[in-house]
Amino acid sequence: MAKVAVDFEKIVHEGRERQKNQALAQKIFSKDRRQSAPSKIKPGTGPSLASRVGVKKQRASLGPAKASSAGNINGEWTHDLHSSVNDPRNNSLASRISTPGSKNVAVGPKGKRAEKRAAKIVDALERTDLLQQKPSPASKGPGLSIRGLAGPYAVMAQNFAPGTTAADIESAMTPVGGEMISCTVIKTQPIIIVEMVFSSKEGGEAVISTFNDQTADGRLIKVYPKPGGYKDPATQRSAAAPHNAPSGPRAQRSNAGNIVDGSHGFQDEDRDDEEPYYYSTERSGLYSDKLVGNSRREFNICFTTVDRTATLEDEEEVPEVPVDQEQGILPKLIATLVSRRRQVKSLMKDKTATPEQLATWDIKQLALKLTANSMYGCLGYTKSRFYARPLAVLTTYKGREILRSTKELAESRALQVIYGDTDSVMINANVENVADAFKVGAEFKKAVNERYRLLEIDIDNVFRRILLQAKKKYAAINLVENNGKYIEKMEVKGLDMKRREYCGLSKEISGKLLDEILSGEDTEVSISRIHDYLREIAAKMREQSIPAQKYIIFTQLGKGPKEYPNGDTMPQVQVALRDIARGKNVRKGDVISYIITGDGQSSEPAPKRAYTPSDVLKPESGLAPDVEWYI
Repeated sequence: MAKVAVDFEKIVHEGRERQKNQALAQKIFSKDRRQSAPSKIKPGTGPSLASRVGVKKQRASLGPAKASSAGNINGEWTHDLHSSVNDPRNNSLASRISTPGSKNVAVGPKGKRAEKRAAKIVDALERTDLLQQKPSPASKGPGLSIRGLAGPYAVMAQNFAPGTTAADIESAMTPVGGEMISCTVIKTQPIIIVEMVFSSKEGGEAVISTFNDQTADGRLIKVYPKPGGYKDPATQRSAAAPHNAPSGPRAQRSNAGNIVDGSHGFQDEDRDDEEPYYYSTERSGLYSDKLVGNSRREFNICFTTVDRTATLEDEEEVPEVPVDQEQGILPKLIATLVSRRRQVKSLMKDKTATPEQLATWDIKQLALKLTANSMYGCLGYTKSRFYARPLAVLTTYKGREILRSTKELAESRALQVIYGDTDSVMINANVENVADAFKVGAEFKKAVNERYRLLEIDIDNVFRRILLQAKKKYAAINLVENNGKYIEKMEVKGLDMKRREYCGLSKEISGKLLDEILSGEDTEVSISRIHDYLREIAAKMREQSIPAQKYIIFTQLGKGPKEYPNGDTMPQVQVALRDIARGKNVRKGDVISYIITGDGQSSEPAPKRAYTPSDVLKPESGLAPDVEWYI
């Protein structure tokens, strides 16, 4: 079956190009063309050149024009206009224009000028054909790097000592990187972050290789290429989106990293630093509004509602938001999950509930939340059976739009935005007690929810103090109501201490450090206590007075133990292989527990010194945790 042309715009465009070519030939070869001097060429007896190249002469006619036969409008589009124009088998324009030396050309000396013109037309058509061809991919790797060599080249640097100025940094970097177009301090708290623009890529890379991971003024500085590269402010597109796509960097409408740090104003791009940020609200309430609804419900984003025709060639293109359509399948499913979660959370407000009931309900509401969120993740996951990247792109774009709109609303009400995520925003209520914080929160919640039909936010937490370590990683003192009073409770999200790959002792120490950091004590006092505590723990570890059970590490196998090509460097694999040798069945997905043993002076790699807790706890084993390795 012949290939059916599906791009109507391409067909129209190529048809117009053919008409232009024919009009050009008509202008050159017809009788009506302008002449700067009277022609001395005698009319030939044979057919004219215009007729030989296939251009029909226009003749005036007093009679009615003969109607052409109607085409088959119901038939399939099996033609390619560009090919039909240039295919010699079709006796088309390009094939009928003869080139010099061609056997088809039969002109005398007086026709050489016309012959040259014909050759130019052929060359023009061939160049047009080349311009419309898709470039062939390279057969062997990326090859040479040419793009960006001329500069400008943007470099980010961070973690300079307080008081460091742009002039200081420029003085240090210019001798290495050469001409610097600009050096701008874009952030001063909690750490200094600087953007430098060098005139050449070579200079920027020299600065990165020279200064990255170097100690300056007692601090380890980080220097790296600016994510997204240099962007000329003069050529930046407007923040207003066109009819169907957002402007600005592609990263602003991708699903990668939607964290926005608003502690010192929202940036155009996400936070690049990984340094922790401590924010104390000893006199100010801080609350987090979770977006209980989501943009998929609000904007009816579904397979059944969104027109994805424009995204066939570019999956990153943002499709149009559906208008006046019946609610799609995905929004209906999510609405059900959100409703069920709201019911469960209402149960958790029961003051007579037992701790066991509260724990059960909390697990249930979290499961409902994760299920709803995973429906979005499936849209952007290439291996998912429901993969539809345009829907994921549209959801992310609208979600970011909502977040930024919420941030602007908060600032218009003199509320400082501390942190923003894909589905939440934390703001400084700027009040002195919890009751006032809830009051401010309720007013802000109402103002946001009035903007939308289905999407709504709710007050999730009131934090007294918070430590923001990185994206989706923070620890905070949460104020929880208990019998009419508010008690402080530590809440930890995303920190490594929550992962099973860290031993119990490590988690215990991390918890103690967070207690000190978020205690509200003077900074110097807290630091002194932390140092004393760490010295005390180290002494106990070296005395072997800490139970071996606290050194156990848990790691899950991502594949069969024998399938790891670098298993010699992985403790869990070495322990699993030892268990297999003993006749135990170990498979992919099993969680392996082990302790790194030794006396701190062994030259044997740590993975080879990993043993199961049962092996270490045997009195006759002679094995003990390698304290120095754990420290």
